[in-house]
Amino acid sequence: MLNPDSLIDSTEFIPHWYDEPWRVRSWDGLCRRSPRIHCVNLDKGKRDNAKSPEFQTQVRTILQKYKAYFEDRAPCEAEPFKPDARIRSCWVNYNLYGLCQVTDKPITLPGTDIFPGLVAKSEKKVTHRVRFTPRYSGIYHPLGVYVNPGEAFSWKVLHSTTDVSNFYFVYSTFKDGLPNTENWKRWPYHCHTIALTDNGTLATPMGGVLFLRMLKETENITIELTDVYRHPWFDLLSDSSIEDWENERKRYNGVPWMAFISDNLHVSLPTKDITKMSTEDLVYVMTYHDNSIKLMHNVRGTHWDQSTSQGFSTDVQLSIGWGHSGTPVMGYLPWIIAFTDMEFIKNKSAIGMTHEFGHNLQNSAATFINGREVTNNVYHFFVRGHLCNLTAYGFDVHPGFGESDMNDIIQTWKGTDFRGVNLGYYNWLGITFGEGLIVSLWRAMTQYTPLIKSDTDRAHLFLKTMCQETEHNILPWQELFHFPINDTLRQECGQYQCFFPDDKLTKMVPTFVDRVLAKYNNSCVRTPKKQVETKFDIFYGLFTKRSQWIFFE
Repeated sequence: MLNPDSLIDSTEFIPHWYDEPWRVRSWDGLCRRSPRIHCVNLDKGKRDNAKSPEFQTQVRTILQKYKAYFEDRAPCEAEPFKPDARIRSCWVNYNLYGLCQVTDKPITLPGTDIFPGLVAKSEKKVTHRVRFTPRYSGIYHPLGVYVNPGEAFSWKVLHSTTDVSNFYFVYSTFKDGLPNTENWKRWPYHCHTIALTDNGTLATPMGGVLFLRMLKETENITIELTDVYRHPWFDLLSDSSIEDWENERKRYNGVPWMAFISDNLHVSLPTKDITKMSTEDLVYVMTYHDNSIKLMHNVRGTHWDQSTSQGFSTDVQLSIGWGHSGTPVMGYLPWIIAFTDMEFIKNKSAIGMTHEFGHNLQNSAATFINGREVTNNVYHFFVRGHLCNLTAYGFDVHPGFGESDMNDIIQTWKGTDFRGVNLGYYNWLGITFGEGLIVSLWRAMTQYTPLIKSDTDRAHLFLKTMCQETEHNILPWQELFHFPINDTLRQECGQYQCFFPDDKLTKMVPTFVDRVLAKYNNSCVRTPKKQVETKFDIFYGLFTKRSQWIFFE
């Protein structure tokens, strides 16, 4: 039943014919209700509605009326704006109205001349033709150009194998919404999209690198862009692009942001940080990150050559943390060093990148309770060991099996409840039985994901696979972690010789060890029968690249 009292302060049932003029007239009207069209992502229907002359007139009137107020307080990195609770919604709504401008002469949002920034006056606008023959759909397919906030550009679709509304322009990669953060170093909503038409002229009030979103896979398109700025371009799949990098980085270095790609990765970063890099260094960095993504897929048992590319970008402000997973993986501006610094990669394996790509490629089927920040990091072992030549497995290796990891395992043994396992647990498996065991476990969990409905199902498949691969009954060891173990699993593993490790960690808790061994009449062997060989090609596709699919004509 509808409670009339609940509607006293509500704007939900105010008709738009009254509501929009009210917002034009009144500051309170702006603050209390967002635009009737949510314009962050304008599909074909929303785009056509937003283009109506009446709506565009109202949008422009609102933006113009309050322009001076927001110009005086525009958020930026040097002077973040901290809104109080009374005006927060006013800022968010003004931002959203800015994105509702479907015009070639928008009112730019103040501060966008600083972030993402304006192109240097020495740069010239160009006409630029791009042909895409992509393998898979994706959100951030780079077009090789930058658009200034408020400056119009035109386009014409010269060829398309599908309806052009299946393509979208995407302005920048700054996708994190910030409406609820304490302060703002930029506008809460920056990245925005609009469904493509056969031709047209538009301008964005925000500015940024221009991308093409593709909803359908394997569709081709050729598009001509006019009055845009070329940014430096690097494509690891194109020999000519690699050869031309020295020219590219000098020719277009007045553009504030750029995009570049490898076989399985699309990146957007500040131009000044990438144009410092030599051809050799940029090839190394992009090959390294490309290999790390392929290696993760190969370990997990998924197909990197049948998947949408990963992405990475930085931003002046994020919605959470210093970096996070997603499409693309996002980091604060200093993450540029984590991505590009050669010594950091070689000595630290660009650990933050592995962590976040590991989230994107997380083996959820192998992730026990409290394990979201654990199984993504298992990929560190493979990346460190095979791509950086660093020690991956061993007691006192970090990240992997440090003193805190060992103490945490001992505390788990002293408890009574299953609370998951830490990263050291997986490293211990690698120490004891070899890396091949982890690969087999990851592959099995991926293969039988549909069968896993609970942690009991997860534990059954995980431990059963461990018994089969090691040819040992490992349950005496594993039940110390309080895994949910049923009689069926005990019977399946009971056909193998009992095993319990004899190493640095077990020597720290002899009482536990003696108790377990006595329970099994001291029948457990202390040395593993074998090291589990890696039965799968975890190096498939590393240091290779597929054919070029972005062409500038």
